[in-house]
Amino acid sequence: GGRGGVRGVTSSLAAAGGRAAAAGGVVRRLWTGAGPTLARDVPYSALYWLTLEHLRDAVTSQLLARNTRRLLSSDSNNDNNNNSNSDHYQHHLKQSHSHNHQHQHQHEPQLSPREILGVNFFCGMTAGSAVAALTTPLDVVKTRVQIRDMPGDFANRAAEVSGASGKGAG
Repeated sequence: GGRGGVRGVTSSLAAAGGRAAAAGGVVRRLWTGAGPTLARDVPYSALYWLTLEHLRDAVTSQLLARNTRRLLSSDSNNDNNNNSNSDHYQHHLKQSHSHNHQHQHQHEPQLSPREILGVNFFCGMTAGSAVAALTTPLDVVKTRVQIRDMPGDFANRAAEVSGASGKGAG
């Protein structure tokens, strides 16, 4: 025996072909579940942003209305004390309506940074929770598709840990 000749070349090519096939399997496995993942993430994102924006608009409108009522209430209290303050406020309101659109909003009630943070936190949490509850079945499908082609021992262990096999964890 010397260098192996044709047999050596053939076995090297076969080994390289096997590695390429195995690598192709790895690449294919990386994309396993891409369809179900998109089927979960696209509706989740669309519903989340739609819900968030509508909820944020509604909550912001309610807070601005409350702030307007407070402003008008404090002005009417000041009116009882000093009639010129109310006249001054009415004058500013008339001026704000006569100016262009850019200056029109400067006399309207605004949300404080704390209120903005609260609105964003509440609306994000509410929208995320509701939409996650709606899209959980799609997440289950995605997970099952992703572990379907895994080696048996790994898939069984993953199913035990996640509870997907139907058995309890303990």
